[in-house]
Amino acid sequence: MFKSARLKLTLWYFLTISFVLLLFSTLIYRTGSILLAENLSRLHLRLNTQMPRNLKNLEPQSFNFESDGFIEDLNFAKQRLLFNLILIDLGILAVSTFLAYLLAGKTLAPIEKALLAQKRFTADAAHELRTPLTAIKTALEVNLEDKKINKDQAMSVLKDNLKDIGSLEKLSNDLLLLSRVEHNHQEIKQRTIALDELLDELTNKFQMVAKTKSVKISAKAEHDLIKTDADKLIQVLSILLDNAIKYTPKNGKVQLNFFLEKNKAVFQVKDSGIGISKEDLPFIFDRFYKAETSRNKNKSAGFGLGLSIASEITKSLNARLSVESELSKGSTFTLRLC
Repeated sequence: MFKSARLKLTLWYFLTISFVLLLFSTLIYRTGSILLAENLSRLHLRLNTQMPRNLKNLEPQSFNFESDGFIEDLNFAKQRLLFNLILIDLGILAVSTFLAYLLAGKTLAPIEKALLAQKRFTADAAHELRTPLTAIKTALEVNLEDKKINKDQAMSVLKDNLKDIGSLEKLSNDLLLLSRVEHNHQEIKQRTIALDELLDELTNKFQMVAKTKSVKISAKAEHDLIKTDADKLIQVLSILLDNAIKYTPKNGKVQLNFFLEKNKAVFQVKDSGIGISKEDLPFIFDRFYKAETSRNKNKSAGFGLGLSIASEITKSLNARLSVESELSKGSTFTLRLC
């Protein structure tokens, strides 16, 4: 599809350049013809004025330059001008067509990338939605056919279905949030916040989750006040902390640190978890991407949207999110505010 579109766009570039060249060449030819006629006329007149007196006494028709050579010289000069213009135009068209083909490819590349991303996103979203829906449908169908089902079994089925519905709700909320962030529908509300309060809020928020997994969570700060959008900052750090706890094994550690680097605020979420392979690192901020490692086998693994949301929110904060990781040695996510 994009190959034919590229050729069509190149053709439009070619026709546009050809039209412009034709206009300029016509203008140059007409102007050049007039200038050539004037210059040849002056040259012939100068030659006439410089002739010996005895030749000047002869009959004028004997030295009629227009009949003797003026028109012939003018036509020859016009032909040379036309020939040179055609050669130059052909050269320009050849080079510009090649450049137009390259430009068409460069112009369509981001559109093609966006379209492919949209198709991939639709396919991934459909797949993620289908999984819990299939589980709900299968459970209901199997238990409806079981005439001997008791109240406890029915309650267990309903609880499982409710859990799957919760997953669907989380997925839809994540998709809506991602859409709002990507389309800049969220306002930036900067205010000065106290770091000790922010870190306490985050550690308290995840303390119970970490405790159930026997993971130790701690926070450390070296500065008191910063000015930023607190809600968005908490969103990003919450996603990073949630991921860190999720992929850190029993008796592991998760640290949330803050420090200044060249007068810029820096947050780090460091864990002693299972880590990420070098092959997966370039893609972990892509939507629905799940690393093909033991991270993907984790029972609590989500839909692969968290880090993508964190990345988009980071952009809205005019900040930078990076990661360093090694398999079996943990990961460190660094958020630098600008």
